[in-house]
Amino acid sequence: MADRGKSGHHNNADEVVRDALRRAFWPAQSLDLEGDSPELAALIREGVRSRHTPHRKGDVHKLLDRARQRLQK
Repeated sequence: MADRGKSGHHNNADEVVRDALRRAFWPAQSLDLEGDSPELAALIREGVRSRHTPHRKGDVHKLLDRARQRLQK
């Protein structure tokens, strides 16, 4: 993702993430992940192949709460 920011398409990593989230919610027929965001496509492929733990109900809220706490410091 850092390469995307360095290439001039985005100013920083936050913009890359925002762009990826916007694209994730587009209708599937209009999304060309490999063409539009090859870095995100590579991260998704890597994630699919890696070991992971299924999320449980409330995990996202816990993650957001931790992020908010860090921002308040």
